[in-house]
Amino acid sequence: NETADQLLEKRSEESRLLGHLESLPAEQREILQLKFAEKKSYAEISKITGMTTNHIAVFVFNIMKKLRSSYKEAGHETTPHCRFTPTRPGH
Repeated sequence: NETADQLLEKRSEESRLLGHLESLPAEQREILQLKFAEKKSYAEISKITGMTTNHIAVFVFNIMKKLRSSYKEAGHETTPHCRFTPTRPGH
């Protein structure tokens, strides 16, 4: 079970991350939404957006790299909730 302090820190972390996500262009937010919130594969995202699966994979990698950089520049530590391991196209 999480303590009240841990839960508060987690919510604060999520709020900061959401602020960084909202700073992204709509197309980038949409792709992240499809990949992580809706758990779509690169192939599914490709059908929705018209981009190739390889382009989606590179796009997601670059968006996450930009997000991490922006997050660190703002003075936030990367936490387990924010870590990202890119998957291969089709996964």
